[in-house]
Amino acid sequence: MATQARSVRSHLESPASPRQLPALTDDVLEEILIRITCPAALTRASAACVAFRRLITDRTFLRRYRSRHPPLLLGFLNIDVRKGFHPVAAPHPNAAAARALGNIFFNFLPPPSLENWYISDVRDIRVLFRFIEHFDGTAVMTGLVNKLLKVDIERMEFSTVDLPPGHENLAVVVVDAGKGTLGMFSYDRCNGKFLNCYNRMQNEDQRANEWQMKKVIPLPVDDNFGAKFWIYGAPQGYVFIQGDSEGQDSKHTTIYSLEIKTLKIELVTQMSYHFEGHPYFGFLPSISPRRI
Repeated sequence: MATQARSVRSHLESPASPRQLPALTDDVLEEILIRITCPAALTRASAACVAFRRLITDRTFLRRYRSRHPPLLLGFLNIDVRKGFHPVAAPHPNAAAARALGNIFFNFLPPPSLENWYISDVRDIRVLFRFIEHFDGTAVMTGLVNKLLKVDIERMEFSTVDLPPGHENLAVVVVDAGKGTLGMFSYDRCNGKFLNCYNRMQNEDQRANEWQMKKVIPLPVDDNFGAKFWIYGAPQGYVFIQGDSEGQDSKHTTIYSLEIKTLKIELVTQMSYHFEGHPYFGFLPSISPRRI
């Protein structure tokens, strides 16, 4: 009896063998990793173990990741290629990723000089350059008053779109407002302190469209500097608001982003000089497509 009791007690006191969890297959692990929204967190995950790194650095996985997650706003490229890249600054959430990107140089452009090269546009991490030998001062007038010129790409037909009354001298940016409708932001360059937001809605007779005021958005105007604001672009669901101000001995440029979906304004970066350029969206080098 004593021997049997000791056997039972020994069995109860012996540590239970740990339960072996089933190993995750590559397919399941990939579906988990593809849902990491922060590229910096994905890069850190790749350093956790060999299996993670093998999956994350695979070209097929990276293509899926880039198609699932939008690129980050990392900074701005000056139209003058000699002035380079200006990263977003803290407290913007992409500041760390922008610092990891480093600077961008265009020394590969052919001669005679970088002074003749300018950035015309930036889309899908591609940069379009133009070579300008000289400026001739030529200006082209469209003759359109309070109208937009619209082109149907499929039919290659031009038409005009009326703007709301009083927009003859306002800065205008037309955007995709979702659900098949157009949106528009307008601003008075001379003395405006507000950004007007419109949606273009179909009226009751279904034969014409009209602009409807959606919201008036106060601009972050600094009265001490008397900033003048400019609005431009609508890439990746954003409109950019640039404020140029002059102090007693200095000039400053401050750039804000306005998310079209939420109308949220966020400080992006500040520069101690006048800036003219394009927003740059992209990924960290570790997950960017390899191009020459």
